[in-house]
Amino acid sequence: MKHLALILSFTSIIISLSAHAQETTIGRSVYILNEDNHTATFKRWYGEEDNESFLVIPEQVEYNGEKYKITVVGNGAGNENEKLTDVIIPNGVTKIDGGAFAYCGSLKNIKLPASLVSIGSNAFKHCQELESIVLPESIDTIHYRTFYRCIKLSSIVLPEGVKSIESGAFHGCEQLRSIIIPTSVKEISEEAFFDCKSLSSITLNDGIEKIGKGAFMECVSLKSVELPNSIVNLSTFVFSGCSSLESVSLPNSLVSISESTFSKCSSLKKILFPTTLRRIDRYAFRECTSLERIDLPQNLTYIGPLAFAGCSSVKEVIIPELITKVSDGAFDFCRSITDVYCYPTEPPFINEVFDGVSLENVIAHVSSIKKYKKEHQWRNFKSIVAIQ
Repeated sequence: MKHLALILSFTSIIISLSAHAQETTIGRSVYILNEDNHTATFKRWYGEEDNESFLVIPEQVEYNGEKYKITVVGNGAGNENEKLTDVIIPNGVTKIDGGAFAYCGSLKNIKLPASLVSIGSNAFKHCQELESIVLPESIDTIHYRTFYRCIKLSSIVLPEGVKSIESGAFHGCEQLRSIIIPTSVKEISEEAFFDCKSLSSITLNDGIEKIGKGAFMECVSLKSVELPNSIVNLSTFVFSGCSSLESVSLPNSLVSISESTFSKCSSLKKILFPTTLRRIDRYAFRECTSLERIDLPQNLTYIGPLAFAGCSSVKEVIIPELITKVSDGAFDFCRSITDVYCYPTEPPFINEVFDGVSLENVIAHVSSIKKYKKEHQWRNFKSIVAIQ
């Protein structure tokens, strides 16, 4: 009986809600009218008979002698209209629902009101003609794939007050050339700017605490990046495949670099590691083919498998004194190595660390010649000499 009473109770709530919110068509637009507070959702537009390219959403609509203020632009409002080029959204609208203008492939211009607080996930997904947009100051989150594959979007200003850029927010925005991340942003989620092929400049301000997996992956025009001191860890694949990246400034707060963070950054020539760094995970700098010197910081304790594999231009490697083991393949196919400087008093374990490297041409500079010569893994070097 209790379950039956609950079901009846929920049913009455649903009936009550449906009695106070109704869907109606006015002209060639569909609205959901809320009779309790006389607000309305602009649900869908079917285009005008004489003009299907220009949509002006009204501030209010009148139905049965009652006026309803429009506060929400609903999911699918643009109805995937391929002819729609211009949209004006009135002041008073506070929310654009997810997918509102998704797949409106000809949409070029949209005017957003100052009253707008939220733009939902996928709201402008695949709006392939959208070139620029001005976001109001009241926006605090760029939601999941909001501008996904807006391939002509070249200009956007993120307002101060945005706290989060969610996954895939600007994924595949191929013409986006620069972005300034405001100080209010705490997190850039995974793949937020993935495959932004023209992105050559990013400004990351103090305050950001997390950059997610692949956030700037395959940004092939990015040449330099300066990471703020608020970042402690770099996630996996963050800058992987950024083939034009030449210089990186790592923050003094950085503790770890994750898997493949800078893999295949083929233009990266040098990198200065902060003394705070403790860990470099596998593949972190794999195939950074222009990197010439690996000077690992004094407090580093872990070098992951294949961390620098395929860095074919590296000539010198400096291993700090806290390292007791170098993981398999860490320096595989670093074919240009001529000198390894190893500071630990006790020889680190280096089994299968230098595959593809002609160790008979490499000099090992060590802290204790006697101890290193006793370890068979170190006997393959051309010579073992004292560090000067």
